Amino acid sequence: WCRVAAKSAVAPMPRGRTRPRAGGRLRLRPQPRTLALVLAVPAVLAGAYFAARETSTFAIRSIDVRGGTPALEAQVAAALKPVLGKNLLAFDGGAVLRRVDALPAVVSAQYDRAFPHTLRVTIVPEQPVAVVRRGRESWLVSARGRAIARIPRSTQPGLPRIWVPTVVSIAAGD
Repeated sequence: WCRVAAKSAVAPMPRGRTRPRAGGRLRLRPQPRTLALVLAVPAVLAGAYFAARETSTFAIRSIDVRGGTPALEAQVAAALKPVLGKNLLAFDGGAVLRRVDALPAVVSAQYDRAFPHTLRVTIVPEQPVAVVRRGRESWLVSARGRAIARIPRSTQPGLPRIWVPTVVSIAAGD
């Protein structure tokens, strides 16, 4: 048998400057390419955002309302029709919530941008707790004391009746 001795080969690696310069500190200097990337990437992203805001790429084409009865959801969708065609990135969300909150049968609402073309609105409907009777009129009233809607006289038999004089004016939302 023959034995072969293994030799190890080590290649010297170039060393960077590890000694401090005069003054005792290392000087770090960014590479020009790195500096250009650090400045260019945020500028390109900001430009892309503002370009997307001004185009019809994210225009609202449908409104998805959830959380109420089908009739109430249709009423909310009808109230939000003016928002159709506006950009999801640029529309006024506060105005949307004010429009929905102004409806007498809605307690509160939240919206979500469902990209690319849908505005999703979730509502919390008013809960009727009583019927206010004024002469021959009947009105559903919520726990907040808000008149929700006028109803036929014989509906909602399980709710308590509150009688008010005919001089009292009642309208939806009051």
